[in-house]
Amino acid sequence: MDSEALALGRAVAGQAGVSDCVRFEERDILRLNSTLRREADIVLAIGILCGLPHRECVRYLRIFRRYLKPGGTLVASNVSVNMLRDDVFTAWLLLNATGWQLVYKTEEELRAIFEGAGFVWEGAYYDEPTRFHAMGVGRVPVTG
Repeated sequence: MDSEALALGRAVAGQAGVSDCVRFEERDILRLNSTLRREADIVLAIGILCGLPHRECVRYLRIFRRYLKPGGTLVASNVSVNMLRDDVFTAWLLLNATGWQLVYKTEEELRAIFEGAGFVWEGAYYDEPTRFHAMGVGRVPVTG
């Protein structure tokens, strides 16, 4: 997130009349104050998992889970193996022109990450028609 994205989010919330129901935070998730735990209804983790191996992804999702209420939702994106298979040129550019060491994952791998972090898997949604980017969705169990 950046300040422009946060300002836009606040503006959209204001236009929708829900400013009093929403809070936008720009913080380091690893250093958040523990008093914020179990407060969030939703956490968006966009672009965070793309460069991380399985074990690190599970670690981060466990951290995100601490801040969600029971029944809360995590939406986390990851680059799909479809890009590596169907758009080798873009995958090559991302590695060689930008230095991004992406870890391409299947939907099954993304599901295992969510479940390994204690989430109930709700499914994955993709950009169409390429399906290069997956948005995994999981919920914190109401009893957990």
